Amino acid sequence: MAKSKLRGSPYDIYHNLEHHIQVWERCKYIIKTENLKLDNSTLKIASFWHDVFKGRENEEELLNQSMKSVGLNNERILKIIKIISEHSFGKDQTIVESKILFDADKIENVSNARWEYAFDAQARKEISISQRDKYIKEWNRRIPLLIGKLHFETSNKLFCDNLTRIRNWLKSINKLNEKGEFISEIN
Repeated sequence: MAKSKLRGSPYDIYHNLEHHIQVWERCKYIIKTENLKLDNSTLKIASFWHDVFKGRENEEELLNQSMKSVGLNNERILKIIKIISEHSFGKDQTIVESKILFDADKIENVSNARWEYAFDAQARKEISISQRDKYIKEWNRRIPLLIGKLHFETSNKLFCDNLTRIRNWLKSINKLNEKGEFISEIN
């Protein structure tokens, strides 16, 4: 159900089905590399639903209704909603699943494929420059705050490796300034 919603009407170009697939792949990598023991199926559901209702006032209610419609019990629904509600920047992650989802989602901020997709979509005139660049200001603010601050050693290494790669790509397309910041074409 989440996949069909993401195929049909994602929040925006950055929060599409591919983003959710990559977040889940990163979750699995963190779990395996850190040798964590948990209920993977609950985290998988949270991974695929984490941005489906992003920006909506009644996000938790919509999640609750959607989970009930596929037959999940209340206890599991509450855990999924907790994981999702704790994945956002500035929130505390109080359970291991929230920590994993938070890290995996933040690693996606430094994904070359995600940004290249947006730049390619803008070049094809599928989105505007302002749609392409809407997260750059936040990227410049948040990225320095995340370096070395994720929950797992695996996450921090993956984040730093990806950050190096994306900075090299940004340099190659003249979108990185001398301070190491992503350059936007909008203010």
